[in-house]
Amino acid sequence: MSRPKFLTPKFTECAIRYVVYFLAVALTPFLAKPIAPLFDWAGYSLMRPMFVEVFTVIFWGLEWLIVYLVERRIKKGKKEGQAIYMRQAGISLLESGKGENAEVIGSHLIAKSGARPLTEGEKKELLFQSKNKDKRFKIREPLPLKNVFLLTLISIVCIFIISAVTGFKVKPIYDIGEKVTGYEMYNKIAWLGKNVFKCFWILGMVKACKGMSEELVYTSALPENKRWLRWVIELALLLVFGLFDVFTAVMVYPLTVTRLLVGLTYILFYAAFVPVQALTKGSDVKAFLLIVLIYLF
Repeated sequence: MSRPKFLTPKFTECAIRYVVYFLAVALTPFLAKPIAPLFDWAGYSLMRPMFVEVFTVIFWGLEWLIVYLVERRIKKGKKEGQAIYMRQAGISLLESGKGENAEVIGSHLIAKSGARPLTEGEKKELLFQSKNKDKRFKIREPLPLKNVFLLTLISIVCIFIISAVTGFKVKPIYDIGEKVTGYEMYNKIAWLGKNVFKCFWILGMVKACKGMSEELVYTSALPENKRWLRWVIELALLLVFGLFDVFTAVMVYPLTVTRLLVGLTYILFYAAFVPVQALTKGSDVKAFLLIVLIYLF
């Protein structure tokens, strides 16, 4: 039985990331709940929710560290540096077009690196990185004005929608509430801090979904005019995570019409994260800050 074409090393890596990130967000809060009661002496157990959020963030930090160390070990074991060199050599030959066998040799080197042929956008990004690899700081071209306008528009629309749903209140103030005690304030601030850290996982999920969708589409026999299907696949994969996130968040508190509408709105926000990541041209910092802005406000 032949192996499916889409099961490339990149697809496998992204699929593993997707599962790991999903499980981290889904299961880690349950690990923190048994530990929180040990600190009931602080605040007469009224601060237990805060300690749940704090230990959730601590465990997430440890999980990020474990993921980083495992990835580093795998990359070193597979001699990825040699594969990247072969891809760059192949791309350089394809771009230059010098010599009768340049295209054949270039394609061979790319294939030997264990990856599918690169798209035009990936070629430009890899070539740009290789030109600046000896510089201390990675140089990125500024975002085109069109991208800045679209990102601003997406952010404004998302913030306006959630503001309208909550009665035109600032979202963090709506989450915290207007009449809260000191202990409740600590609990709510810890919850908001946890959501900021959760945005790291969300960005990772977006990138994993993007990688899987690209491999599914680009390794298939779809014509060029059908390549837009990768956006549909990416969105579908991300919404699986988004539905779970929204469902668990809504069920924490008594269900009201407003909270139900807020939950449905956040599902639409997950759809907005896909173009946000694409329009930032691979800048994780810009994408993360915009996801935090949309997710919290």
